[in-house]
Amino acid sequence: MSTPYPHPGPVGPDTLITVKVLIDGQNRRFKLALRDLGAHVLPQKVRTTSACAALLTEPRSHFGQ
Repeated sequence: MSTPYPHPGPVGPDTLITVKVLIDGQNRRFKLALRDLGAHVLPQKVRTTSACAALLTEPRSHFGQ
């Protein structure tokens, strides 16, 4: 169970929430705004964010350099 952290202010749609996702056997953590955690928005947001993260972590040879 995680340790509770005191939040400095009110929780609103812009509050960042850490989402932990298992991708290809590796844990990835993404910070998403609370507004993006809805059932219709979250799956696409995770796909987009994880695809961007994969591009940033690939070796340079994959970028044609």
